[in-house]
Amino acid sequence: MAAGRAGRAARSADLRSRGASARARWRGATHAAAGLLCRRGVLRMAKAQPVKGLDPCAPAAHNARLIALQRLEELYGWSQAAEDSHDTRRQHHLRIAVKRLRYTLELFQEVLPEECQPVLAELEQLQEELGRLHDHDVLIALLKGILTESGRSAPGEAAEAISLLPALGEPPLAVQEGLRHLLPRLLEERERHFLTFRQHWQALEARHFRQELQALLQR
Repeated sequence: MAAGRAGRAARSADLRSRGASARARWRGATHAAAGLLCRRGVLRMAKAQPVKGLDPCAPAAHNARLIALQRLEELYGWSQAAEDSHDTRRQHHLRIAVKRLRYTLELFQEVLPEECQPVLAELEQLQEELGRLHDHDVLIALLKGILTESGRSAPGEAAEAISLLPALGEPPLAVQEGLRHLLPRLLEERERHFLTFRQHWQALEARHFRQELQALLQR
């Protein structure tokens, strides 16, 4: 009898070990897939528009102002991103446009007005806020594809995430249960992050941020 109990205990321990190993492998594969999507970008980024009027013989400050003004106009071309929390496409493109304007101002800060420095802090904050939204979009697309059949045929930004699922294989039941609890939390977190972004955007609109920066760059 003692030998039977010992055998059952050993088999039970072996099953738990195999389950833990399977969960660990699947978590690793999921993290790798999410990292790949973040590096690729769930959506293809909009191309930067060419800058007109650049003069290789002009002072650097002249060309820097033209480039920054063009990037500012591109940024506000995606301003509707703040109107709808579900508009992930515009939010993605706005994030890229914010990044381009920020890097332009950083690159040419030696030849641009000193008053542009506070603008960099606002752009960095916007980029972080939009980056949190993007990170959640990647994870939510993956989880919906894993947990629902309808999620596997999701259009748009989810399609590339879903294409990686066959490589992950079927997650263990315990993992699936955990993901079902995680998904609504991620959706709630994303909504909170969107409200934070929208409040910041509305505050910038109230102080006429666009016109403020245009005036700095055109003087």
